[in-house]
Amino acid sequence: MSEIKLIIEDKYVRSFLEFLKTLNYVSVGEVIPPRAQPDNGKGKKNKLPSDDPAMKAARPLRSGVKVEDLIREQGYQGTNWSRVEQLANDMAIEEPVEGLLAQLTP
Repeated sequence: MSEIKLIIEDKYVRSFLEFLKTLNYVSVGEVIPPRAQPDNGKGKKNKLPSDDPAMKAARPLRSGVKVEDLIREQGYQGTNWSRVEQLANDMAIEEPVEGLLAQLTP
């Protein structure tokens, strides 16, 4: 399991935590209030080095950008639900969903 530490502005924390609750593969271990966040001894919050690979993945959103523009730029293709349904039908799983989910948890 990996651990990720994020610094989020106060006004976004509640919404972000609500979003994380919707993800079944994420657990929130601890939320530290802003005044208790560690710094690097220079009065600045800890930041990733500019050459860190995570900096390439986490880029700030341009101001005024529309979701439609991002979808077009990134070549996003939504989930083909009819294909997913067809795959599920092709697998012909006869066990109830509850039984399958029970097998996933230790």
